[in-house]
Amino acid sequence: MAESVSIQFSITVRTLGRIANQLGYVTPQFRCPPPSAQYQRSVRRNHDDLSISIVIRGRPWLAVLADIVEGFVIANAKLGQDSEIRNILWDTIGCNDLQKTDFDFQDTPAISSAA
Repeated sequence: MAESVSIQFSITVRTLGRIANQLGYVTPQFRCPPPSAQYQRSVRRNHDDLSISIVIRGRPWLAVLADIVEGFVIANAKLGQDSEIRNILWDTIGCNDLQKTDFDFQDTPAISSAA
C-alpha cells in the first residue's frame, strides 16, 4: 500500500531531524501548507523558534525535499556550514531512500503556485 505524501513528509522530517540533532544542528519546525497560498515555502521566525511551512501536494517530491533541506540550512545559518549540512542531509536522503515515492501526484490538485 502506498504511503500518503503527508506520511512521507513526516517520516522525512523526523529522519533528517534525528540526524541533524545527533550532529549538533538545530531542527526547525516543519508545517504544511504555508499560511498563504501565494507561496510554496514560507519561513517564520519568533525569537528562537523557526517554523518552515511547505506546500507538499501537487509538487514534485524532489522540490519538497529541497525545501526541507533548505529549511535546515536556514535554521543553522549562524554556524556558517551551509555546504556541510546540505551534504549530510542529501546523503541521508539517499541512504534512506527518502527520495523515492510511492504516491501519485497526478490525482492530487495543486494547493498553490508561485507567480
